[in-house]
Amino acid sequence: MQAASECTTCSTSGVAHVPARGRQRPVRFPACGLGMNGPADDWDGPWMPKQKLVPVSPEHAARAWVLIPFGFDLEMLVLHMLILAPAVAGFFVTEATTTFQGTPKPLLLREHLATLPPSVRPKVATASVDLASLCGTLRGQHRVGCFEETQRQALVGLLKEHVDSGRVAPSDLAIVADSDEISNPVVVRNLTRCMRLVHEANRVLGMLLTDFHGGLHCNYGDKWTHGPKISNVSSLLASDPEAARFLDYKVIPYLVHGGWHFSSFGTPSQVRHKLRQWGHANLHRNQTLSLSAIRAGMLNCSAWLHHRPPPSGRYDSGIGRCPPLIPAHVVENFDRHPVLAVFPSEVPDCWRRRPSRRHARKGWIQLVA
Repeated sequence: MQAASECTTCSTSGVAHVPARGRQRPVRFPACGLGMNGPADDWDGPWMPKQKLVPVSPEHAARAWVLIPFGFDLEMLVLHMLILAPAVAGFFVTEATTTFQGTPKPLLLREHLATLPPSVRPKVATASVDLASLCGTLRGQHRVGCFEETQRQALVGLLKEHVDSGRVAPSDLAIVADSDEISNPVVVRNLTRCMRLVHEANRVLGMLLTDFHGGLHCNYGDKWTHGPKISNVSSLLASDPEAARFLDYKVIPYLVHGGWHFSSFGTPSQVRHKLRQWGHANLHRNQTLSLSAIRAGMLNCSAWLHHRPPPSGRYDSGIGRCPPLIPAHVVENFDRHPVLAVFPSEVPDCWRRRPSRRHARKGWIQLVA
């Protein structure tokens, strides 16, 4: 396979750089269907592609592999795989035998491998991690941090095994993400055909995600910057994946429209349990964690909107009043998708409206009840 970084069809015209001073605007690579933003100083750096990026042909594209540390939310993991399966070569998943509190935990994915959708099952490789023996003496957030770091290091070890076996190429694309941080498959597919952007950067790139609360229910306008991190496989094997996890938009470039950060599926009490966990988006919005607030948020986002600061000092009535637009890659028909049918009687009416042309062009659809 020809390395995607060779980009034999690249033209010689230059790329307009963002000025190093002042607020940056996105840098776009229209032929690749990609846009990026990030620290303004980066755009004059030596890594910035000096030629206009043109995608290689599909047969010369790199392959993408998704690395996921998995906990409990099997429905979310399956949704993640269903969305990305058409765009990636495979999934590497590590699963712990204990919870953060040290209690035994079943290996849910391994137990349900045979029940995965046919489009996903052949692409999944798993490994179990005994976190209790590795992090047993730590307490509090140090224990949580140890668990997360150990699980991500195990992912890198699993990836290396497949590199050594020849299944994965060092020039392939590696995406490290939690199960609820789902990359946009269109962006992933475009990136595999424009790998020069990754190879020349020789660094970590991020995905800028739309932040949802209450499962797929509430998009209240914020962005999630601690989501998927992207590099080529050889760079990931030589780096610290846990350090890359907490790099944000202030220090690395980000791909815009990168995907979606969801919270949880299930009953309001299950969603509250997820939202109470360390490190999640509304950690400092305790007033939104009552069951009544979560029920209201699942219906129309009213509770979360009421407690969220206005964007840019003003309220925008168009943000999140009903999160109405669900990614086209998530579902084709509401009645046929078991993950979304958790609250079939509580689907907001505005989910049934026809999407605007602007949203339709971006790959969004409305649910059909």
